Amino acid sequence: MSPSLNPDPKVKTQLMKYLSSGVIDVIGTDNCTFCTENKRLGQNDFTKIPNGVNGLEDRLSLVWTKGVRTGLLSENQFVEKTSSRAAQIFNMYPRKGIIRVGSDADVVVWNPNHKKTISAANHHHKVDFNIFEGQEVYGKADYTFSKGNLVWNGKNFLNQQKGKYVKRSPFGYVYSRHKAWT
Repeated sequence: MSPSLNPDPKVKTQLMKYLSSGVIDVIGTDNCTFCTENKRLGQNDFTKIPNGVNGLEDRLSLVWTKGVRTGLLSENQFVEKTSSRAAQIFNMYPRKGIIRVGSDADVVVWNPNHKKTISAANHHHKVDFNIFEGQEVYGKADYTFSKGNLVWNGKNFLNQQKGKYVKRSPFGYVYSRHKAWT
């Protein structure tokens, strides 16, 4: 994972402040899970360590807990930083990243009070460890809809709906912001 996670608790708080103030635009992960055996390939040569860690499943709960529950982010900022802004940056907005007529109807029903302790024993990653092991977090997607169809009921994926390529135009949001700086 690049850069590696910093164990200093001040860093986590500062990152949430950067999100809140607009210094950081979006939350994402370098989600690419490798089991302990894979990671040990670099035991004698760190250049052989496969890059990436788990994180996708826990990302939203971590941001909710460290950002919204601490008062550093509003609920609206949470949605913007985890969903809407990514759609803009990747030139998928307004097809993605907004609820309105003509958009894809991708919706998550969020339960802000769900409490859990992150553990490899109960996560959905096919990996034998979790880098957030033991952290207590709040928030959970109770329901997820893709193109208006229920695909996650809080416990199980309900169908095998396949992803679909979304053609994106070049330039867009990021380019327009860069153009304003020059």
